[in-house]
Amino acid sequence: SYESLFPTAFSGSLYSFDGGYSEVEQLENGAGYWLRFQEGGTVEFSGGMFDEISVPVDGGWNIVSGPSEDASLSDPDGLVYDGTVYGFNGTYENTDIFEPGKGYWLRSSDSGTITLSSILDRAKQSSSVRDQYISQSTKIRFRNSDGKTIELYTGGTVTEADRPMFSVPPMPPSGGFDVRFDNDFRYAESGGKLTILNEAYPIRISCVFPDNRLDENWVLVNNQTGEEYSLSSQDELLIETYLSTMTLKKVVPEIPAEFALHPAYPNPFNPITTLRYDIPEGSWVKLDIYDMMGKHIKQLVDGRQEAGYKSVTWDATDDFGSAVSAGVYLFRIRSGELTRAGKVIMLK
Repeated sequence: SYESLFPTAFSGSLYSFDGGYSEVEQLENGAGYWLRFQEGGTVEFSGGMFDEISVPVDGGWNIVSGPSEDASLSDPDGLVYDGTVYGFNGTYENTDIFEPGKGYWLRSSDSGTITLSSILDRAKQSSSVRDQYISQSTKIRFRNSDGKTIELYTGGTVTEADRPMFSVPPMPPSGGFDVRFDNDFRYAESGGKLTILNEAYPIRISCVFPDNRLDENWVLVNNQTGEEYSLSSQDELLIETYLSTMTLKKVVPEIPAEFALHPAYPNPFNPITTLRYDIPEGSWVKLDIYDMMGKHIKQLVDGRQEAGYKSVTWDATDDFGSAVSAGVYLFRIRSGELTRAGKVIMLK
């Protein structure tokens, strides 16, 4: 029985998973389990070694275990969804190596058999499709005081066939750390309700935007108080007290009625001024600074931007980072076929 192998485990705490949890007494090769201990430690086993094992899996989530050495997955039938092999180390973590003595979750598209082998090539298996989705998504990172990190993804578009790549196993037991959208995914196209499992506060939340969506605005809502927290790539949000649910939502900005370039403020200035402009539709935008002789001084904007109210600062330096002299400067913006210009005075 498991109690003879793990004498420090809590009695009655061994559970297998087959679409739901069941308390069991015996361990089987190739299967994985939840087992509760009062504290961490090391257990030594004696017995025959084996370097490969075939494991039956059902459609959906399975807990499996590997052979006597670090192993890789052989899945010639393509049963296991890319990105859905998870180990547990206080939180669910993606992996492609099965270490001996540990259980792992994986999600299968159908019933069948996989092989876990220590004699396979251990090169990291390709996750190119999933990685491509991630690179195009806004990333929301949650890190608790134990240093455990979870990353959620939003924005972009994931096809229905590929959505399982971002699914996560059933919630871990209390004491673990988990953040997920309430459909048990780590991806949602336009945000949604989050479920949080955590005992190690505070939680630090940060946001990373892809280059093509730097102007996006997202907020997290405390579902208990209604308080909203704005997310940005520059600042961390600190959650210091217990929270079980939040809602992530995108703030849709108002769309300007027409293209406009506003006066610089302050003007005159020293050493920083802000230039504001309005774009009624997405376009390629260029904003440049010139001296009164027409010489190009600095490029402030050069890229595609979505419709909205925009701003950029100029710190009175040129393209090489050198400070410019006092005087009058021309700033000019082009959006598609539209152009506007204005003047600003730099004081010493």
